[in-house]
Amino acid sequence: MAGRRRAAPSGSPGALVVRRTAQGTRLQQVPDEHVFSARWIAREIASGLVKVTITLTPDDGEPQTFEMRGFEPLLDGEGKPVEDGDGNVRLNFTGWQARKGG
Repeated sequence: MAGRRRAAPSGSPGALVVRRTAQGTRLQQVPDEHVFSARWIAREIASGLVKVTITLTPDDGEPQTFEMRGFEPLLDGEGKPVEDGDGNVRLNFTGWQARKGG
């Protein structure tokens, strides 16, 4: 797809490298630019590694900050969460759940 940027392959010079060890999580390589997949963001918000904030900057007031809690669940036509083949709730990656005050 023309114009679409892709994440660098794991281990390449431009890739973000995260290592989990018995001593904790370490960032071993942090590039200036990186493409994060929504699935990775969702997983790492849940793990506590990632914190995503959204700041609204109105012209007529103070900036307002929200902390992303994750993605909303994908719902079926009856409003019930859709599960994948393993019984996990599928996520709607276009719907961000956030709480004011992040």
